[in-house]
Formats: sequence, structure tokens, C-alpha cells
Amino acid sequence: MKTISRQQRGRPARIDLSETLSDLLPVLREAAGPAVLIESVPSREPCVAVSDPNHLRAVLLDLATNARDAMPRGARWRLETGTVELDPDAALYAIVSQHGGCVNVTSEPGDTMFEILLPSPR
Repeated sequence: MKTISRQQRGRPARIDLSETLSDLLPVLREAAGPAVLIESVPSREPCVAVSDPNHLRAVLLDLATNARDAMPRGARWRLETGTVELDPDAALYAIVSQHGGCVNVTSEPGDTMFEILLPSPR
């Protein structure tokens, strides 16, 4: 995942993740291709984070193209926004960690989950 490992600094801003995700869905669906079904589950409550919108877009586009390439026969990709308490000892990746967040990955045959966790402004 080339974008996640980049060391470029962005321009963090307060963004509504649910709104940002909704705006990106058409681009993500195109990048993922017709075999990858993208399911969007926005938070019912405000889901505000501090992140560079362009970096977030790049991370999600990388995940979409990885999903397309890794699962050419089809897959389901669920994008969910919500709030969680962040574990300060969690492993961080460059772009996400620059904004005080982390990426959690869990994988088992037929199912892989990437959680991109970003801090909420207090």
C-alpha cells in the first residue's frame, strides 16, 4: 500500500468522515471495478476527524485498487464510519499516524478488515 507508507505532510483539517466517504463513493467504485461490491455504512452521529482530505482519499483509493487486484472474482468491501477509543499502543502507518491515527488489519481466509482510525478533535 504505497500511499500509507508515504512520509509526505499534508494539510490536516476538520472533516466529516461520513460526508467525505459519501463524496468519494463514485470514485472508489470506479477504482474497485464491477466485481467489488462497496457497501457504505455511515455513522448516525457526527463523525468528525482531523485529517488531510487528499491523503484520506489516496489511502482509500489504494485500498480500492488493492481490493480489485486481490479479488478479481469479486468481493464485498464495507466502509463504515463511527467513533472509537484509540489504543495509544497501536501500530501506526505514515499518513494515518501523521494525523494521530492508526491502521488495524485483521485477516482470515475469505475476509480481511482494514480499520483506519483517526482522532476526533476535542
